[in-house]
Amino acid sequence: MLASAYSVSNGMEPSTRTLSPSVTGGSILGIMFEGGVLLAGDRLGAYGGLHRFRDIDRIIKVNDNVLITYTGDVADFQYIEEILEDEQRENDMRNDGYELGPSEYFNLMGRIMYNRRSKGNPLWNRIIVAGYDKAADKPFMGQIDSKGTVFESHLIGTGFGGFLVHPLMERELEKIDGRPTKEQATQILERALKVLYYRDKTTYNKWSIGTTEKSGSSIEASRELATNWQIAKLIVGYE
Repeated sequence: MLASAYSVSNGMEPSTRTLSPSVTGGSILGIMFEGGVLLAGDRLGAYGGLHRFRDIDRIIKVNDNVLITYTGDVADFQYIEEILEDEQRENDMRNDGYELGPSEYFNLMGRIMYNRRSKGNPLWNRIIVAGYDKAADKPFMGQIDSKGTVFESHLIGTGFGGFLVHPLMERELEKIDGRPTKEQATQILERALKVLYYRDKTTYNKWSIGTTEKSGSSIEASRELATNWQIAKLIVGYE
C-alpha cells in the first residue's frame, strides 16, 4: 500500500530550478524629481491571473536613505529582503560612521543577481533601488534585472507598465523645462497609475507609494485612487 501510494527518490533524478514563478508582483513605476524619487506599485500578489494576495508590501525601506522594490517572484524577493536585512544589520553593528546608500545597495544587488544567473538559478525579479545619495548630494534610481544587467535612469517602468505608461510619463516630462517638482512628479505618477489600472488586468487599485529625499524616506501604504468606469461603455468594436 505504501509502496504504491508514495514514490521514494533514489537520488538519481536531475536537479531542477524554478522556471516559472507562482506568486508574482506586477508593474512598478519610478520617477525622479528635484531632490528625490517617487516609487509606486500595487499591493497585489497574483497567482497567475488570480488576485490571490491583495495586501502585500512590495516597497521596503532598507534604511533612511534607501527604498527597494520589485517586479516578479514574491518568494525570491523575500529571500532578497533577508539578505538586505542582514547587510544593514551588519552595517549598523559596525557603527563606524559609514552609512550604506542607494549606490552601494544598487551595486550589491547587481552582484547578487549576476551571481545567481551565472549559477543557472536566477532570482526571477526586476529590482529597483532608489534613494538620496548623500555622497554625491543628488537623488538616485537604478534597475537590475534577473540576469544582473544594471542601469540608472530618471524614469523607470517595469512589467506591463514599462510598455503602457512609461511613454506617457516620458511625454509629460518633455513638457516640463528641467526636472519636475515633487508636486508635478506626483501628478504624473498618479495619472500613469490610473491608466495602468484601467488597461492592465493584473493590477489592483491598492497602491504603495514610496518617497525618498535628503531628509529621509517614507512609504504610504494602501492608497486607493479615484477611478471613473463610465468610460468603459465607450470601448466598443472588439467583439
